[in-house]
Amino acid sequence: MRTLNMGDPYPGMVTSWIGAAQLQAQQIDLVEAPIPGSIFLEGPAGSGKTTAAVHRARRLLQHTRAQEKLLIIVPQRSLARPYIGLLEQFPDLNPGRINILTLGGLVRRTAELFWPLYAGEAGFSDPSTLPSFLTLETATYVLANAISPMLAQGAFNGLAIDRNQLYRQILDNLNKAAIVGFPIEEIGSRLGEAWVGTADQKRIYDDAQQCARVFRHACLEMNMLDFSLQVEVFFRYILPSPAFKMYREQIATHMLADNIEEDAPRTHDLIQAWLPELQSALLVFDTEAGFRRFLGADPTDAYALKSRCTGQIRFDENLVASASVQDLGRTLAAHFDKGADQETGAKLNAFHVEVHRHLPESLEWIANEVDTLLNREQIPRREIAIVSPYLSDSVRFLLGRKLDERGIQWIAFRPSRQIRQEAAARSLLTLAAIAHPGWKQQPTPEDVGRMLEMCIAELDPVRADLFARILYKPNASPPWLEPFSQLKGQMQERLTYSLGQLYDTLRTWLVNYLESPGLELDHFLRKLFGEILSQAGFGFENDLTGGTVVATLIDSVQKFRRILGENLERHEINPGMVFLSLVQEGVISAQDIGQSTSTREDAVLIMPAFTFLMANQPVSYQFWMDVGSQGWAERIYQPLTHPYVLNRQWQRGRLWTDEEEMAVRDNIAATLCLGLTRRCRVGVSAVWSEIDERGYEQRGPLLRAIQSTLRAQGVSGG
Repeated sequence: MRTLNMGDPYPGMVTSWIGAAQLQAQQIDLVEAPIPGSIFLEGPAGSGKTTAAVHRARRLLQHTRAQEKLLIIVPQRSLARPYIGLLEQFPDLNPGRINILTLGGLVRRTAELFWPLYAGEAGFSDPSTLPSFLTLETATYVLANAISPMLAQGAFNGLAIDRNQLYRQILDNLNKAAIVGFPIEEIGSRLGEAWVGTADQKRIYDDAQQCARVFRHACLEMNMLDFSLQVEVFFRYILPSPAFKMYREQIATHMLADNIEEDAPRTHDLIQAWLPELQSALLVFDTEAGFRRFLGADPTDAYALKSRCTGQIRFDENLVASASVQDLGRTLAAHFDKGADQETGAKLNAFHVEVHRHLPESLEWIANEVDTLLNREQIPRREIAIVSPYLSDSVRFLLGRKLDERGIQWIAFRPSRQIRQEAAARSLLTLAAIAHPGWKQQPTPEDVGRMLEMCIAELDPVRADLFARILYKPNASPPWLEPFSQLKGQMQERLTYSLGQLYDTLRTWLVNYLESPGLELDHFLRKLFGEILSQAGFGFENDLTGGTVVATLIDSVQKFRRILGENLERHEINPGMVFLSLVQEGVISAQDIGQSTSTREDAVLIMPAFTFLMANQPVSYQFWMDVGSQGWAERIYQPLTHPYVLNRQWQRGRLWTDEEEMAVRDNIAATLCLGLTRRCRVGVSAVWSEIDERGYEQRGPLLRAIQSTLRAQGVSGG
C-alpha cells in the first residue's frame, strides 16, 4: 500500500547514481519520493528499509541547499552504523550537514548548552556553576552514597538481591519515568497498583520510590544530571523555549528516524512535535520487532506516528533470508501466536536440528560445523553467528576454547555483563591492585593465578596456580611477586623458562612502574595494555573479545575520574582507588560492554540473541545454542521495577496476572524467531543439549515449537 501526495520544489532530480547501487524498485521509489513532506516507511527486517533510507539521506544532502541540515535519530548508537558508513563511503558529502543522535545524545548536548536557561527554575543548588553529567557508573556511585542511610535503617529488608542490581533497578525506574513521561512520584504507586501478591512487595516498591526521591534531591544539590534528569529538564524547560527552536533550526531542516519501534515514547513525542516544522521527514518502522521493550521501547506508540505523516510506504519482500529460512521463522512464530495460521506445509530445507545428551558434546559439534563452513565452504567468519538466550562464563569459555583449538577467530558480546565478571577486566584490576599497594586492595593468590593465566598466552591453569602460590607473597609488605629466578631448577623446568621469561617481563614492568610517579588508573591501564599485555606472547595479542572488554574498562575509569575526580580529590581520595574498590564490591559494574563496538570484525560472532538482533547484522549461517532453555521466552524478573507496567500502553489500576505474563512470553519467543530468521541468509542449526550446564533436563518453549514443527514435517524431533 502506498499513498504519496507531496510536491517537489527541487526540479531536475537525477537518478543516475541510484542505478549503480542496485536498489530494488520499491527502494528507488522511496529514495525518489518528493522531498517536502513526511514519509512513514514500514516493513519487516531484511526488506531493505535502512538501505533505502541511507540513499534517501544521500539524496537529501546532494540535492538540497547547502545550509540545510539532516538530523538522524536512532535508539542506540549501534543502529547508526549504516549512516556513519554513508560519510565513509561518500567522501563528497559534507559531514557538517549531518547530526546523528540518540535521545540520550540530544538531551545531553542540550542540557549542557542551555544550562543557564533552566538551572535556577529546575531547582539546582548552584546555577552559576556548570553541572556534571553522570554515566551509569557515576550515577550508581552517587545513588549508593545517597541511599546508604536508608539501607542502614532497614530499607528493602527481606529482599535478596545483589547490591548492584538494586541500584540498577532504582535508576531504571527513574529512567522509565523520564522516557515514558510521568512524574517520579508515581513510580511506587504504578508498580503497586499492578501487583497481585502480598503487601510486603508493595513496601518494597515504596522503598524504591523513596530512593528515587532521595537520589533526585542529591543530584539537584550537587549540580549533577543523570540520564533521567537530563530527559526531564529537556522536555519541561528546554524544548518549549524559543531559544531551543532557533537551535533546532540550525541542526535539523530534515529528519530521518530509523528503528523507531525500538525507541521510547518521549522520542516519539519529540518527532511528532517536529514533524510540522521540518521540510521533510522519514520515519522507519520495523514490523514485529520491539526488542528493547525492557529498556522502554514502545512499538505501539511508534506506530501511531504513521497517521501523522503525509505519506506511507510499505516494504514486504525480504531481501536477506532465503525462502526456506523465512518459512522457518513464520512456522516457529505461529506456534506462539494463537491467532496465526500454522504453516504446516512449509519446506524447511535450510533447518537442521542437532541433539546431544550433554552440553560439551553440543559445543564440540558447533565448533566442528563452524570449522567446516570456514574451510570447506569458504564462508567468511563474519557470516557466522552463534546465539543463545544467555551466555554464561562457562559456555563462553568452553566454546571459545574449542574454536581456539581449531584456529578460529571469534568475538563475544554480552552487553549486560558486569565488568568484574569478565576475566580480562579482573586481570587488569588485579595488576592495578598489585601496582598500587597504597590502595589496600590486596589480591588473593587465586586472583593472581587467574590473572597470570589470562595475561600469559600459553600458561595453563595448573602452572598459573603454581606461579601464584610460589611466587606471589600476599603477606609481604606490600604484597608482591618474586622473580622467576627464586625458583629451584626442577620447578623452573616444570613451569618452563619461556613462560618464566614472560612472567619476569611483566614483573619488571611493574617494578619500573612502582619506582616512577604514579598514573591515573585509566592511564595506567592503557600503558600496561599497550606496552605489555597486547605484545607477542601475552594473552591479549589476538584476543578481540578481551580487547573489547579492556577498552570498555578504560573508558569507564576515565569517565568516572572526569566526572567525580575533582570532588574526590578535594577530600584527598584517589579516584582510581575508589573505582577499584567499588567494582570489587559490585557497587558499580561498567556494564554495556560492546554496545559501541562494531561487530564487523572478521570473526565468528557469539552473543545473546537479543544482542545479535540489536546489532542488526545479517549473516549467512546461525547456530542457535541451548534451544531447550526457558530463556527463549522468559522475561527477566526484576523485583524493583517492571518494564511492561511502567509503560505508556499499560492501563493504570490493571493487575499484572499470569495471563499477561504468558502473553509476554509468547510474544518474546515469536519475536525472536522472526527476528533471527529474517537476519539469516542461508541456514539455521538448532542445537539441543538434553542436559544443560547445571545438570537439568531442558524442555523449553522453543524446543517444543521445533519438535512440533518437525512432527508436522514427518521428522523425528528427539
